[in-house]
Amino acid sequence: MEADFRLTDIHFSVLKEIGNIGAGNAATSLSGLLGRRIDMNVPKVQILTLQQTGEALGGAELPVAAVLVSLRSENVNGIMMFVVELDRTNGLISGLIGENGGEMGELELSALQEIGSILTASYLGALSTFLDVKIDRSVPTLAIDMAGAILSLPAIEFAKVSDNTLFIESVFQSDANDVSGYFILVPDQESFEFIFKKLGLQ
Repeated sequence: MEADFRLTDIHFSVLKEIGNIGAGNAATSLSGLLGRRIDMNVPKVQILTLQQTGEALGGAELPVAAVLVSLRSENVNGIMMFVVELDRTNGLISGLIGENGGEMGELELSALQEIGSILTASYLGALSTFLDVKIDRSVPTLAIDMAGAILSLPAIEFAKVSDNTLFIESVFQSDANDVSGYFILVPDQESFEFIFKKLGLQ
């Protein structure tokens, strides 16, 4: 199924600008946490269906780590996720806890959840500023599973009202390596309409 919104280049320019501001805030916070310079850029912003989102992540069977938060406000409700391929998580957490051998123990999981919490907060802060609304978020939770299973949560919760996601690819750049992560905003349909109306894009 195609996404409901027919967006122009102007729409995507505004959405990418929100992504870039969120990335800048996230890079600053992450640099302080990891103790080294981190740059981030946003090469791609898309409106996708949930099925297309799974394909964009690399397929439903790709193992991923995801930090999920629920969003609640008067006008914006939904789920936001930060998703990274499981094989690439070492590049995100090694600077926080030291080099590790790839085992995802309690310390590594805690570090990954903390990084995801900072990143989702940075993106939500940028969105809140653009919309001029306060968006509350739940305590972040970490899930490690196949991409299809991770996406089943918003599919179950919002399938009756929305099948669209805002999919933002972000590339983390440091002296050590580059890691691609993905921010996926899954608002309900009314929230999607509010966001675009508030941004003057309808």
